[in-house]
Parts: sequence; structure tokens; C-alpha cells
Amino acid sequence: MPRPDATRATPRADWPAFRDRETASVLLLMPAAVLVLVVMASVAVDSAVVFLGQRELANAAAAAARDGASAVSSSHFYGGGVIAVDAAEAERRARASIAARDVHGVTLSGPVAVTVAGRQVCVTVSGRVDRIVARSIPGIPARVTVRARSTATAAGGLDSGVPRRAIC
Repeated sequence: MPRPDATRATPRADWPAFRDRETASVLLLMPAAVLVLVVMASVAVDSAVVFLGQRELANAAAAAARDGASAVSSSHFYGGGVIAVDAAEAERRARASIAARDVHGVTLSGPVAVTVAGRQVCVTVSGRVDRIVARSIPGIPARVTVRARSTATAAGGLDSGVPRRAIC
């Protein structure tokens, strides 16, 4: 019959050294994991900033197009009941709307393009959005150019059909 002490598993002779090596390998992986998480978070933050800048610019373009479409020509309307947008007044109103609007995080770059065709007004604007984290990384542009375009139609009148928005 074997002795009870002989059946017991003997501990590894190098157990403390083996455990220290495993702990060291985990310590090497942690900085790499943290670095990956920081890079992913910075990409998410910069993408969100660019997306929100584009949405702000799109909202400004939509408001300017609606303001421009509200410039109905009084002489056409009261003279013959025809709804027609006064091109010069529509352009003035659209440009004033863009100038008065505070577009957060976007620097307007370039002129505001206003196109008037019949009862439709199309406004096109472009701007630059500054990234937050990417400006500190070499090789990645610090600014992104975003564009927005919106169309509005002056509805009403004898012809109830609104033509397709094809001027933008």
C-alpha cells in the first residue's frame, strides 16, 4: 500500500517563477488594449463632431430655403393669382437667414448658392468642421469640408400639384 504522502500531487518546483511570468505577460497586454480603446474612442468622437457639423449645416440650408421660398412675388399673386417666387428677394432672404443663424462647430467656407426656379428655391452651403482629436495625429487632416443642400417649394395657388424638386 502506498503511503498517503506519495499519492499527493507534488507542487511544481518552479511555481513562483511560472506565476510571475504569466503576470508579466498580462501586464504587457494591458497598455496595448488601453491604446486600442483610446484610438477607437478618438475616432468615434471625431466622427460624431463631423456628423453633427453636417447636420447643423443641413438645418441651416433647410431654414434658408424655407425663408427664400416665402418670398412670393406680390405683383404675380395679387395680379393674377399665380404663386411665383421673386428671385432677388428669395436670394436676399436666404443669404440673410444663413448669416443670422449660429451654426455651431462649422465655419462657412465659400459663398451661399441660391437657385430659384418657379416656385422652388434651392440653397447650397459648404463649411469646414474642426476635428477634436485628429488634429494632434500627423497625417490626418484637422478639418473636414461638409456640404449641405436643401430645396423648398412655395405651395398653394390654383395648381395644387407641386413639381418634382429637380433644381438642386
